[in-house]
Amino acid sequence: MAIVVAACLFLVACGTQTGEPAATPTRTATVTAEPTDTPAPTDTPTAEPTDTPTPEPTATPTATPEPTETPTPGPTETPTVTSTPRPTAIPTQASTATPTAAPSSPCPLSGDPSYGYTTSNPIRVGGGPFEGPPRARAYLDTLRGPAGQTISYVRTGSIPTDETILDAYEITYDGIGSPIILYVDQYSYSTPQAPAGFTCASAFPLQEP
Repeated sequence: MAIVVAACLFLVACGTQTGEPAATPTRTATVTAEPTDTPAPTDTPTAEPTDTPTPEPTATPTATPEPTETPTPGPTETPTVTSTPRPTAIPTQASTATPTAAPSSPCPLSGDPSYGYTTSNPIRVGGGPFEGPPRARAYLDTLRGPAGQTISYVRTGSIPTDETILDAYEITYDGIGSPIILYVDQYSYSTPQAPAGFTCASAFPLQEP
């Protein structure tokens, strides 16, 4: 340091002698401060949220009972049976009632309620297998209802018995409640009469065969 000062003084003295101004060196020390490396901020790891599984609601199966179909009973169909009222059969081979003719009736009227209505006491027109059918028709064509109504008749079949074969005829007329079944015997003969509840249009055109 002393050396530097001495040198400066020497230079000053020399300059003064020559008349030249002495240049005073200016030493400017520029100190550039180096930037301090600032450590970069440390990335603090952020803990990612942990996905906590949300428990799904447990579905409790509820058993819904299915509706029980109760069968509705349908209406019960009651078969309608049309029964022809028939009087109780009287076990007699022939009518013992004496046929009587009413004052206004041209033919005898039977007083036996079973006459013609039962297989044991049929209307006997005779004639056999050949003459019997037309004789039966002649009898029925003459028969009338209780008030003189014209009757309608239909043969419904044959009925074998121990002694003969009978033909059954279904009888209807105006005002009748239910059809009436009359039984006719074409293999034996007795004086024909009008059954109970019937009249006739004229005398029956039948004679003993």
